[in-house]
Amino acid sequence: MRAAFADAVRLSVAFLLMVVLLGGAGEARAAPDRCNLGAYITSLSQVDTAAGTFRADFWMWSVCPSSELEPLKTLEFVNAVSVQPSLDSTLKRDGGWWATRKFTGIFRQDFSLHNYPFDEQPLVIDIEEGVLDTRDFVYAADNVNSGMNPAVDLAGWRLKDFQLTGGVTTHPTTFGDPSLRGGVSRYATLKMQVGVERNHMANFVKATFPLYISALLALISLTVTDGRMSLLGATTFAVVLSFVSVEKLVGPHDGVYLLDQLHFATLALIMAVTGQGVISLRAIAHGGDAAVQRRRDLHGAAILLGGYVVLNLILIGRAIIDAKT
Repeated sequence: MRAAFADAVRLSVAFLLMVVLLGGAGEARAAPDRCNLGAYITSLSQVDTAAGTFRADFWMWSVCPSSELEPLKTLEFVNAVSVQPSLDSTLKRDGGWWATRKFTGIFRQDFSLHNYPFDEQPLVIDIEEGVLDTRDFVYAADNVNSGMNPAVDLAGWRLKDFQLTGGVTTHPTTFGDPSLRGGVSRYATLKMQVGVERNHMANFVKATFPLYISALLALISLTVTDGRMSLLGATTFAVVLSFVSVEKLVGPHDGVYLLDQLHFATLALIMAVTGQGVISLRAIAHGGDAAVQRRRDLHGAAILLGGYVVLNLILIGRAIIDAKT
């Protein structure tokens, strides 16, 4: 009797465990749907580092297991100023449903211009799923077929590389979704990035030509007596105007960029030349030998020129190294 009762208890426990396990299995979520997404850039233009924007034209495609999944229509361009889609198509293929769409847009970019014009920049397009979270849907990056048209020519820049990276972003909100817990939500992301390097020599000459002409004229002022101070005043004014124009090249900025440092170095040179000139003129006015003072001025000009050149080489060399690392 006791044996029969024990057997009945064991059977009941086993039955309850089976019910619990089956119930848990029923509640477990299925694996999220996955679509392969790729991109091919056909054009890059209008890189405006001062405004922090660039323009891109590109194709995107998706290969999904179901026609109900339309990631090209539910994605969001996170850093877009404006985007215009066109040329939609969806076709049934052996590997699933293949959809393509073309996009033309203006995108925001936080350009780092500390080392301008020796800077290298990433042009990034951030993409995020806008409807289904990662419980139901994820991306897979199609790196094999993605890339950039070799004919793309970006004026003023050299194209370096292309990368397409899939991932997940976490938001500290559920966006009001009552099925989510924990106050967070996660969505599939895709990052398209093109590395570009500025054609620095032409930009460097344009940005620094007024500086170096002003520095040269300041040093030449030590070889003359009449009009020396007027010439130094004109060079100072030219450097100040050039300094103001830096804002147009790199935009408003905090900190001290390379061009700022070169301007400060030139102003320091002009101040040193002015000091030397004042001392020389005062000595002559008080009966000093003009020939002796002239030799001292030339000697001082040589020392200042050497120091100015060395300082510029150090600042520019450091900027080039920083831009490469």
